[in-house]
Amino acid sequence: MGHVYDLASLTKVLSTALAAMHMHSLRPLPLQSTMGSLLPELKKHPLGSRKLATVLTHQAGLASHIPFQTMLGSDTNLARVWSQLQQNPALLRDSLEKRILALPLDPEGNYRYSDLGLLWVEKWLQKEYLARYGMDYRSYLTQAWYQPCGASRLGFVPTLRLPLHRLVPTELDTLWRKTTVHGKVHDPMADLMGGVAPHAGLFGTAADVARVMMPLVTGYFPGSAKVDASTVSRFTTAYFAGNRRGLLWDKPLPGSTQAAAPRSFGHSGFTGTYVWTDPETGLILVFLSNRIHPKAEPNLLARSNLRTDLWDLFYKEVKASSNPPTRIP
Repeated sequence: MGHVYDLASLTKVLSTALAAMHMHSLRPLPLQSTMGSLLPELKKHPLGSRKLATVLTHQAGLASHIPFQTMLGSDTNLARVWSQLQQNPALLRDSLEKRILALPLDPEGNYRYSDLGLLWVEKWLQKEYLARYGMDYRSYLTQAWYQPCGASRLGFVPTLRLPLHRLVPTELDTLWRKTTVHGKVHDPMADLMGGVAPHAGLFGTAADVARVMMPLVTGYFPGSAKVDASTVSRFTTAYFAGNRRGLLWDKPLPGSTQAAAPRSFGHSGFTGTYVWTDPETGLILVFLSNRIHPKAEPNLLARSNLRTDLWDLFYKEVKASSNPPTRIP
């Protein structure tokens, strides 16, 4: 229970989505606005014509990710160049954005899971939070959500506040960092960004994740950050026909065991992390693992369906019980 894991893509929902949901509860997000209208620097790029809603549902036409590992090829200096850029965060961010904008952009409307658009969602959210609160959205969430909920170990760059032995190692990286990734985010782009990114970089325990999720299920908010039921429903309901995704949150795959709970939602991460909850029963399942240690392939965890099988098991038990879970240890 006390081990701290790289939460990988759970960052998208436990950080970026929560920030967007809080803003939406104050003033509806401009989901049908184009990215160019939200960020003037995108006006002259095709991405600027894509709507915020399509970025949040992975159908803006962006590539899935920047393949840093395969980009290395025979150029052994590339990793060093990126490492040097880390000394200048503004220049690094500019280089990442230019590289992403240089990638081919598919037509808007076709679903393809992508990490890349969140860099611009993050930029827009930060502008909104700085204007309203005078702080970035991650600091706001820490003060107004994580700490009041008791998620004391949840945060970015965990080695700044926790000893290494509390952190679970992830992959033995033989190509990019040439060492065991331990105490640093696994995702290469998030690592380049100093371990703080909108799509990855959050670390925490299973209890931390459950505590942050609890207000979304129970409606009880111990902190100053509040998300009303209509906002939760808006973000955790499929937004576009033919795309099961809500706004950053994932929804049940049709025909899956999760589909027995149609209001359920959650997310999974590359490192083997998983959170899924059902507002109807109050069930929250958190599964954390370091399945990529020592290497990412083969993905035996995905092949086993262990996480969804566990959900099915617990869901059936809770549905059959008159005493749904109300307390997190």
